[in-house]
Amino acid sequence: MRKFVALVLFVFLAGPLVPSVPARAAPAAVQKRVKLTKVVLSIPLGDTILEKLPGWDCAAVRPATSNGGRPALAGPTLLSFEAMARDSAVEQNIAYVSASDDLFNQSSANPDYDLAGVITTSHSKVCIQSNGLQRATVDMAVDWQLFSILDKSVVARVSTSATVSLDPAAAGGASLALSKAFRANAEKLWQAPEIRANLVGAALADDAVVAPPTDLKPLKIAVEDTAGSVPINDTPRSTVQIVSGLGTGSGVLISRDGYVVTAAHVVGDARLVKLRWSDGTETDGEVVRTHAGRDVALIRTNSRGRTPLPLIGAAPATGAVVYAVGTPLDKAFQGSVTRGVLSGQPHIKGYRYLQSDVSVNPGGSGGPLVDEHGRVIGLTSIGIRGTVVSGLNFFIPAADVIAFLGLVPG
Repeated sequence: MRKFVALVLFVFLAGPLVPSVPARAAPAAVQKRVKLTKVVLSIPLGDTILEKLPGWDCAAVRPATSNGGRPALAGPTLLSFEAMARDSAVEQNIAYVSASDDLFNQSSANPDYDLAGVITTSHSKVCIQSNGLQRATVDMAVDWQLFSILDKSVVARVSTSATVSLDPAAAGGASLALSKAFRANAEKLWQAPEIRANLVGAALADDAVVAPPTDLKPLKIAVEDTAGSVPINDTPRSTVQIVSGLGTGSGVLISRDGYVVTAAHVVGDARLVKLRWSDGTETDGEVVRTHAGRDVALIRTNSRGRTPLPLIGAAPATGAVVYAVGTPLDKAFQGSVTRGVLSGQPHIKGYRYLQSDVSVNPGGSGGPLVDEHGRVIGLTSIGIRGTVVSGLNFFIPAADVIAFLGLVPG
């Protein structure tokens, strides 16, 4: 009996719940790709999550309540829930990405949208019969968020709920009922108009490039002469650490009239940020323009006569030496400079990037990538790390910084 209670209480954090059937290919007309990447438990403190199902043939079950935590599912359990979301998606004509189905199809690992689910209710009533078989009824509610990888924003939020009963009794009936309850919620999700509006339609071609906005009023900025040269050891003087409600990042002064550029994910929705310069002084900054998809932001501040770095739209050739400047991890490391080479200029999800093996770390986002003359050729955006991955970092080209923020250098 104790073993069963532990299974029901921790079913989300231990092993697969139910085998999934093989996924069928989605219809050709449905081309937007989605993948469930995160499931979190967020059941209010004290809510009942387990109790005995009424019945003369049911053994006693010790009731259990939520501890109010927010654990994220991981390992085999997340894979099991992900399989349920996938199978129900395919049945609803949604193109679901599942790399486990086709290990050699590289495009299958690149969804257009990430999906996350927060389980806000999970109430199981269980009957354990003398023969060990189980009947169960599960009430489950899930809050879903659909995140556009292209736009880098949540584009839809949907709440679903479902009640599932498993009768007659079966081996592992409690776990099976939980599985079916999650799947029932996923089926309702895929039917939601706001979800289908994003997922049903033509996907962005692999070689397509997102165009800059055309509705921005051109903003003239006073930049440095690109024919000039700045010693690499002087470049940190024109960079800043940016402090916002999201944490810290880096940025670079690009104009004599006090404009600083950084990555949009550094400032988020903030309108005001704090800028810390390499000499330790601080100034206030106003976020005047952002483009979340291209991940660029423009900040206006009083640079107090500091010299900006030249900004050039043309990147050097592959193999050229480049330097990343920023404030990784902590202000104690402000003005850090690392050296590498330009590895390539790939297109990823509709946007151009500069690729380099130059070392970057958290906190360096938004900092400049400069050439050997100290001219800004890009901004730090993405770094990929793992036990088998190194030196794979991506930067927003300076030409796109100019275009997507509507800047007119002069």
